[in-house]
Amino acid sequence: MFNGQNVDSAATLVNAVDHPVIAAPGAVQPFKPQLERLAHPVRTGGYRYSYFGTIRRCRDAAYHGVVRIRPVPEAPMTTRPSAAKDRPGTCLLARAGTPAAYAAAVLAFAYAAVSLYWALGGRLLLDTVGGTVVQVARDGGVPAVLLGLTATVLKVAGGLLALALVRPWGRAIPRRWLLVCSAGASAVLTGYGGLLVAAGTLALTGAVHADIADRTALRWHVAVWDMWFLLWGLLLATATVAYWRRLTGDPPGEEGAV
Repeated sequence: MFNGQNVDSAATLVNAVDHPVIAAPGAVQPFKPQLERLAHPVRTGGYRYSYFGTIRRCRDAAYHGVVRIRPVPEAPMTTRPSAAKDRPGTCLLARAGTPAAYAAAVLAFAYAAVSLYWALGGRLLLDTVGGTVVQVARDGGVPAVLLGLTATVLKVAGGLLALALVRPWGRAIPRRWLLVCSAGASAVLTGYGGLLVAAGTLALTGAVHADIADRTALRWHVAVWDMWFLLWGLLLATATVAYWRRLTGDPPGEEGAV
């Protein structure tokens, strides 16, 4: 009971909670303090009370009659579901993103190995490329080596870019830069490969009239070399979209965030 007395400690508040006093007839209606959120609330008997807010209200109401403090049960703690899980297809995309990144890296490294083989003087399947590349490779010398090494370095970089989307060491790269680079690379690879495959297919089928100097090389480009770029770009694009959805869909600190 608080009759004309100030409540100066949390112990008095706890006693009032454990042993409430019913208001006497004719007294002012019992005072019901409300739950307030503080940085460090006082916990008593499994209930949460605002120490300073409750003490202040009890002190003000002590002059008007008896105060009864009714415990307010704590609200159950619930975990907010990830926003990404609420979107249809997000889980499927997240599962497909990792295999797509690894597959894109495999294609990139395999293509880099072929370019390195030709740069070191290999001639197997070189005739299936056709065009200026074959002429430079046959002439040999520094230009052929530089061309082959440049292609090798670019393809290795593309493979590492794909792995950076799913490997832990990729977190060392700023997220925005990684997202922009992977999106740009996937757009270039998909556009380049898709355009050449479509043009070669139209030329081979006779849908468009074109003078084909080497039909064998063109078939290899449509079925293998240019298709390689197209598949690589599509896989990298899938991994990039999955990476972007993880960044924008999962709250920081949750599993699945990069």
